[in-house]
Amino acid sequence: MERNPEQIDAHKLLHPEELHAIQADLDRRCRPRKITRTHVQRVVFVLATHYGLRASELAGTWLGDVQVTGAAPRVRVRSAVAKYGQRRTVPMDISDWGRLILTDWLDVRRKMGAVAVDPLVVTMHGRWAGNPLSRHHVCRYFRGACAARPDDRQAEMHTHVGRHTFCSVGVELAGLASTKQWAGHQSIATTNVYTHALSGARERRNIFGRVAGDAQAPAAHGR
Repeated sequence: MERNPEQIDAHKLLHPEELHAIQADLDRRCRPRKITRTHVQRVVFVLATHYGLRASELAGTWLGDVQVTGAAPRVRVRSAVAKYGQRRTVPMDISDWGRLILTDWLDVRRKMGAVAVDPLVVTMHGRWAGNPLSRHHVCRYFRGACAARPDDRQAEMHTHVGRHTFCSVGVELAGLASTKQWAGHQSIATTNVYTHALSGARERRNIFGRVAGDAQAPAAHGR
């Protein structure tokens, strides 16, 4: 059963200024032409915070689950990896910045020889480069992505902080029913806990696109 608190603790959300600082810091640290762990951290952050994937779902995502072009670009969560076996899709156009990051990362993985059924997120470290990330590694990479946060918040930085942020934006953007579907909640009551968190949700929603809109597309591999 899903835990169903009456409301979500504000500390479990990224505040608008935190979201902007983390995204700007990730773009600054991701240098063109040299692919590092930071690039993977940025993809993990995008999938959790902009598309609402859980750590285990993120670890099981394939290249073919991410479609950045066509009439309906989306991130797909297959039933094999989804919690409760409940497959779902999340529209890509929720986040301009996220779509840019994932477009670049797909190019990187394809240049590594990856195909549609290969893992999307992999380690870039030494002889282990190309190996899939475990659920626990995904959580560590998310925390690494949030290095721009103060030390007193670092211990709280878990992929579910990203997911909670996504849900609060989704409720403001599209309402309870769509957010329930995108997040894979079993009950609308679970989604309803985010309605009280709408303070700041509009600013978070704007930041999803503003980093991409205010700067050139962040390069992952020097195009």
